[in-house]
Amino acid sequence: MIWSPDVIEIEGLDSGHGIAAMQRIGRGVWRTRPPVSITEWCQNNFRLSPFYEATPGKYDLKANPFWVEPLSFMMEPDVRQVSMKKSTQVGGTLTLLAAMLALSDIDPAPAMVVTPDEISCIELRDRLYANAEEGESTRHKVPPERLRNTRHIDLQACRTYMAWAGSAQRLRGRACKRVFRSEIDVWPGKAVKGGDPIAASSERVKRFFDSLIYDESSPSGDNSVIAGLYDAGDQRQWWCQCPKCGRWQFLRFFPYREGELAGRGGVAGYKDADGNTLPVDQAIRKSHYVCVGGCKINQSQKDPMVRTGLWLPSGVKIAPDDTAKKPKLRGTPDRSRRHATYHLWSMHSPTVSISSLVSAYLDRISSNNLRKFFEDWCGLEYVTRRTIARWEDLAARLQATYTRGTVPQQCWFLTAGVDVQDHGCYWVVRGWGDQSTSWLIDFGYQRRFFGSEDAPETEVEGVLRSDLKQLFEALIDRRFPIFDPDGEGLVNPLQQKNMRVKLCGIDSNFHPRDVHQFVLSCDTDRVRCIRGDHTLSPKQRFRESLVERPARGGEDYADGGMKQWGIYTTAYKEVLRDTKWSIPAGRPSAWLLPNGIHRYGRDYMQQLVNERPVDEIGKDGRKKTSWIPRSSAIGVDYWDCEIYAFAMAEILLHEQDLTWDAEGWPVPKPQRQPTQHEQIVARDYQ
Repeated sequence: MIWSPDVIEIEGLDSGHGIAAMQRIGRGVWRTRPPVSITEWCQNNFRLSPFYEATPGKYDLKANPFWVEPLSFMMEPDVRQVSMKKSTQVGGTLTLLAAMLALSDIDPAPAMVVTPDEISCIELRDRLYANAEEGESTRHKVPPERLRNTRHIDLQACRTYMAWAGSAQRLRGRACKRVFRSEIDVWPGKAVKGGDPIAASSERVKRFFDSLIYDESSPSGDNSVIAGLYDAGDQRQWWCQCPKCGRWQFLRFFPYREGELAGRGGVAGYKDADGNTLPVDQAIRKSHYVCVGGCKINQSQKDPMVRTGLWLPSGVKIAPDDTAKKPKLRGTPDRSRRHATYHLWSMHSPTVSISSLVSAYLDRISSNNLRKFFEDWCGLEYVTRRTIARWEDLAARLQATYTRGTVPQQCWFLTAGVDVQDHGCYWVVRGWGDQSTSWLIDFGYQRRFFGSEDAPETEVEGVLRSDLKQLFEALIDRRFPIFDPDGEGLVNPLQQKNMRVKLCGIDSNFHPRDVHQFVLSCDTDRVRCIRGDHTLSPKQRFRESLVERPARGGEDYADGGMKQWGIYTTAYKEVLRDTKWSIPAGRPSAWLLPNGIHRYGRDYMQQLVNERPVDEIGKDGRKKTSWIPRSSAIGVDYWDCEIYAFAMAEILLHEQDLTWDAEGWPVPKPQRQPTQHEQIVARDYQ
């Protein structure tokens, strides 16, 4: 082909035919493509890899219609941020990958994807490439393995920079039209070299007038970022139509407690008439959903009901008497859809049944981890109850029939918690059984003697504090008998007539040097140093560490240091206040007190209810929950001891690789009784 200003010659054609041919070619090259929506592209082109996805093949938005609008909003000109507060395993990360691939083809532009750490970022890159290789229209965009790197995801016409929250450098210096942020609730509050990763990643889109930020995460901890983002947006809920009565409603796990909808609008069937949970097998078999109209929805009707849904922002509702398939919407949105926020949880997923939800709920109660159910299954931020029971009511509700200082027959092992103060130490002994059912065995206060005049022993003021030394007789070496009022020779499941404390935790936060010296002098692994550690989380309640030297100087400890356990106390306080205290006596997982506790245990009971949770804003701008005493005159020492005893029980199970299901706990084999001949031989030998 020869180009000139006036003549175009193509071999075999005169100039007129050549010009016509070039015009046809030009029209084909520069023809405007028909507009394709992002959801249409995903349906036609996004394919799932069998190596990474549970259901390989076509990306099915018909089975998951709740993802259609969030995907569509990523190309709406008036939407600048889409935030998804969700439970786990409902397709959040998969939708992120679908959006990245679709936008790289429909509207290619520089982008950034941010994950909690480098490993998760590499895993997301590999997962995206694997899915892209499954689609005919995306396969050619995937680079060979030798050209892949950790700097960016390369899809030919579109480059997506890889960043993670722990690296401030990765979050700076790049202008991007879109930022995709995954699992933001497990990001560190600050990057290693300083800076808030949320704020730093938000700055990347300032150069683009039509930018977009997409967030997806399950709530986690007291300072949930995704919950805060959801509240800051237009707060959309997925409204579904009941297949029986036609009433529209958004789905809940817990039914309404008050008003005209009391007992409806939630999962039911797993409790008896008194409000107590049924045994697991019965609860799973009888579980169902109750709509706001009182209709019983079983599993086969749940998924069709979910597929009828539509997203409604806060302020927009459907009248209760409107049963049309296309209802008339009432009200106006409380906020602009510039920041569209969604709540999606396990009930919406076609792969999660109602019975599996109930099973997960009962399992989290028995394992003392109700927070995990709220976050991972309901997609909700776990909020500690603010109302605190009166000590008299708590004592009456949790009081059992055994007496103080004795151990109920169902008890498997004992733990103790000790709180050290200036003038003495408080202690609590608690027994534990199947499904974390527990009993208060005894409690007390050992006064510290400061001079030889009032000391019961002249040597008590040696290396050890006198109050700590008294712990040997009070609880460490003490044997607690099995409660046997009729003298029938009762034994516990381990065939024991009396029991010792299996594990004792002593708080070393107040007087660490004294406590360390005492624990070392005990020369037994049954006594441990513990202290509060708020760098932990509800998902990691305790952690072992080594203390190399005494506080305020001194020689290093032998053998590389002494063990010390950090305890995330907030998690244990939440479990007791929000879960175990609400379980009536006689039910699995109950938290029980000895008979007559209201007469002799007033000081103990008052300390249990003398602390309240208060929300505070930390230096990083995140919300956190602190526990504040209501009265400084009463104290919270016995309450702290209960937390330590609880933590020691979970540490004991952790070290033996056990759960709270007693069916897996080791039981000693019954000893064979010697024969008459063996008894005679033994007597003659003696």
